[in-house]
Amino acid sequence: MSNFDSKTQAHIDKVCERGLESYLATQRKGYRKKQIEEGLLGSFVGAVGIVAMSQIPKTGVKIQYAIYPLVAGLLVGGISAITLSEYNDEELEDDFNQFCDEQSEENL
Repeated sequence: MSNFDSKTQAHIDKVCERGLESYLATQRKGYRKKQIEEGLLGSFVGAVGIVAMSQIPKTGVKIQYAIYPLVAGLLVGGISAITLSEYNDEELEDDFNQFCDEQSEENL
């Protein structure tokens, strides 16, 4: 018998029933979302820093420069989300197969 409560066991069963492709798609989606969020956060922090520096006299920093970290953060976050979302597939596949195999053996 498994060590999980009934809700957790139902979720595990559902993930294993849907199969590897569904699991990988969910993991990739989560990775892309995380990368884009990190890009947005980085771009926001950079832009706020530039805006703050532009308020200090004699720095020579113009408020218009805030667009650079915004664009850079969005580009880096977006590009890494697109290009690296499948990077970890082999490890995820091994984990999925091992876990679902163990679950199916326990349910026998």
